[in-house]
Amino acid sequence: MKLSADKKAWLVALKQEDIDKALLEDAFAKHYDKKAKKIVPAKYNWSDELSLAKGECHNTENIARTNAGLFIFNKFIVENLLEHIIPGGYWNEPIDKKVLGKFESYINTAIEDDELTVDAYGEYQDRLQWLLSIHAMVCGSFTPKTSTPNKKVLALRDKLYK
Repeated sequence: MKLSADKKAWLVALKQEDIDKALLEDAFAKHYDKKAKKIVPAKYNWSDELSLAKGECHNTENIARTNAGLFIFNKFIVENLLEHIIPGGYWNEPIDKKVLGKFESYINTAIEDDELTVDAYGEYQDRLQWLLSIHAMVCGSFTPKTSTPNKKVLALRDKLYK
């Protein structure tokens, strides 16, 4: 689904230091609002598509197609830390084990060539581990939350069996 202009504007206006678990949960996860005492649907989906014009994200030329998840990854992991070693300055490939290996090969080369300091590498690892720690919001991995059947589905199943 393509992001609306106002949702894109909010996303593009994010500053790296604003990204934390509360912001990501509020924007990308269905969650319980204690004040309103109700479940609030996610405002964004990690796969929501957007295009970026030059300057809407660090070091970018026009990017015809990316998604909200890759935008957050770039904003939080790449911007101000790795953009000088990533080709094009913006990582625009879906991240899986193979692609993460490719991404990290650029980092390893930069360390070997003294283009990336040990402190910057440590910051990258801290940020990556933190971002991966909230993976249940990002992907349907095997966790207690994702492996528990939906009550509505169970009720419909039981109704259909009857």
